[in-house]
Amino acid sequence: MSNKKIDSRSNEEKAGLILPEEQGGKKGRDKVYDVTLSGSLSAEIQERAALQQSGSSVLILSKEQEVLGPVSDAIRESSKGVTLVSTSSIAGFREELSKASFDLVIIDQGTSGYATFELIHESRFQNSEPAILVLEQDNNPGMISAILHSGCQRCISKVESWKDELLPAIRQALRLKRLEDENRTLVRMLTEMNYELEKRNERLDEFNATVAHDIRGILAGVTMRLEYVLGKRRNEFNEETASILSKALKAAQRAVDIVHATYEYARLGRGQLKKESVDIGVIVRDAISDLNLPESLDIKVGIGELPKVWGNGPLLRRVFMNLISNSVKYNDKESIVIDVGCSGTVREDGREYAEIFVADNGPGIPQAVHKEIFRMFWRGTKARRSGDGMGVGLAVVQKVVELHGGKIAVSNGKKGGVRFSFLLPITSD
Repeated sequence: MSNKKIDSRSNEEKAGLILPEEQGGKKGRDKVYDVTLSGSLSAEIQERAALQQSGSSVLILSKEQEVLGPVSDAIRESSKGVTLVSTSSIAGFREELSKASFDLVIIDQGTSGYATFELIHESRFQNSEPAILVLEQDNNPGMISAILHSGCQRCISKVESWKDELLPAIRQALRLKRLEDENRTLVRMLTEMNYELEKRNERLDEFNATVAHDIRGILAGVTMRLEYVLGKRRNEFNEETASILSKALKAAQRAVDIVHATYEYARLGRGQLKKESVDIGVIVRDAISDLNLPESLDIKVGIGELPKVWGNGPLLRRVFMNLISNSVKYNDKESIVIDVGCSGTVREDGREYAEIFVADNGPGIPQAVHKEIFRMFWRGTKARRSGDGMGVGLAVVQKVVELHGGKIAVSNGKKGGVRFSFLLPITSD
């Protein structure tokens, strides 16, 4: 009788994928472990699959079988979906380059000789913008450096181990080329979407301006009639009716103001914005003069050294009028102090901006609503209780700053008060 033990475990148990009952598994419900490929192996398989789906094409210039053989093997190893076109002459290389688009060109310096740099240059300026790999002949550091500086992505010297470098170099070049193509496609799509969005916003602004203009005309007629009735024929109504008509007139006037604000906001930025070099110091002084601040209030406006910026004078004057009038209107101090100045310059996206600020000694703005204050028709608690303002001023300020390519931020001072900081370009577009 044989003493050979029979292993009754399932194949899954033998492989360690399922725990038997005595090791923690449950009868009738074995515990199955998820087994995945190692990271490097999984990545390699994914890379091959991506290359196979990409339909990549490679052009090689070489007349040496010692080069063509290893390159063909490397292409075959990297993916079955890659098309290889080979030519043994410079004229043939140029002809193939002019007929089709390639993702990768491989230039054997042993064949191209002194024309290597010309061929690199010609390849770089193809519409398909292929990746370029050069097989350098003599392992010359100076030559390798010159080749890489000419726009070649990879240079492999044909020394003893050069064939081992070939496969990873080809894979990397094709992968990077695919990513570059995808990025270009995404950029093009985003550009088109952004253009379409801008056009839709322009049409929406035109619609808003048209509707606001028409409604303003209707409300103006209602207001005029109510003013006539309350002015010329008030004696014909009792006190209760007159009070109702007065409230209706105030509501109509407020509606006119809101519609007018909507109309003005929608008009901002319509058409080409005329810009020139403007002196912010002059703009601020003009804004203060236009505000005609009440002499009965103790108001001190300090104006620091301010630069010239590239912008639209009338719109920038409105920015300072809105900010300064808010600092006066909502200030709770007996002596109102407002400072206007420049914190310095910053550079963003290759353009220089001046950082302008308007700060006051008022009650400040709660941190919780800092993101809300620039919304159209948003008003704080004090403004809602008093009925002051439309909630449009800061929305206009933000839009004007953004029309100039800048951005605005709000913060509270350590000793109280609010500070608005915004960027305005110093140089032209």
